[in-house]
Amino acid sequence: EPTYALTIAPSGMTIDENTGEISWAPTATGDFDVTVEARNVMGFDPQSFAIHVTPAPPRVTDGQLVLYTFQEGQDPSIVHDVSGVGTPLDLSIQDPANTHWISGGGLAIDATTIVDSGVPASKIIEACQESKEITIEDWIQPANATQSGPARIVTLSSNSWSRDFTLGQSVSTYNTRLRTTATSANGEPSLTAGTVATDAPSHLVYTRNAAGVAHFFLNGTQVGNRTVGGNFSNWADSFRFALANEVGWEDRTWLGDLFLVAVFDRALSQTEILQNHAAGLPSAAPVIVQQPADETVTAGQTASFSILAAGTAPLTYQWQWLDDTTWLDIPDATSATYTTPPTSLPDDGTQFRCQVTNPLG
Repeated sequence: EPTYALTIAPSGMTIDENTGEISWAPTATGDFDVTVEARNVMGFDPQSFAIHVTPAPPRVTDGQLVLYTFQEGQDPSIVHDVSGVGTPLDLSIQDPANTHWISGGGLAIDATTIVDSGVPASKIIEACQESKEITIEDWIQPANATQSGPARIVTLSSNSWSRDFTLGQSVSTYNTRLRTTATSANGEPSLTAGTVATDAPSHLVYTRNAAGVAHFFLNGTQVGNRTVGGNFSNWADSFRFALANEVGWEDRTWLGDLFLVAVFDRALSQTEILQNHAAGLPSAAPVIVQQPADETVTAGQTASFSILAAGTAPLTYQWQWLDDTTWLDIPDATSATYTTPPTSLPDDGTQFRCQVTNPLG
């Protein structure tokens, strides 16, 4: 029987010496040369080829209402809505000590807490009522396959028996409840589908179109469907959006890692879901969440400015000032805040800005 070996290969590529099966997860784009040798007692025979790796397609964003990519900001108790749609629906971590931020992007829910909008999720409610459609998308990694309730991963609700929608975990499977004029105030009957995996992140997508057809996708594959008739005219306009527990702290705790949560006002197609799955876990170029504010001071006082940015770590800051038409770096002004030296009258009207960068932009 022949055996197989790689003599030329990119970093990280492996081959099964008995079957010749090659495994590789590219980490960069470009052309990569590969040479495989088949060997036995009579000699060897090489075969060479090239692999061309192209960038993954961008995420589908048409119809997106909220997007959370869980990049730690200046305030570690806030999860920022970086969708860029309407007024941001930022979320507050009620007990930050029971969570921790994951390097590179992600929020780990270590113990009971809730990540809550604190105000009605009006832009989700109004848009979905108008379209009669919805998509709920998550990248998550559950801490275990024993939590139930269902344990709330994503919810738009007011308590444990009244909701507009909830995507949760019921032990080893996922459960999605959607309130319509044809279902109960608790969104039942629900759609139960998929198998919970705890050893790697999973991509979950629930869609419901205006014709009343609901689908559940796990890692790009449809694993469940049902008819959910009616419309969303009975959605409550006071319900809040929350993660990791039921609104009202009714102990429907979900534990695990959150990497991405998005809600759309339309039902994504299977092609679009596959595209978002191929895009993988979120890596984000910097997004300015809060711009610096103008300052008024008297001569001799200092002025302080701050900026709030989200994006994949590490974020690099560089404050600049405008000299005629040229922005010039301010030495040592490389944090999220900048305080000027004592000002004088010629400083009146001076403009400042901060450039935020990371490896992605």
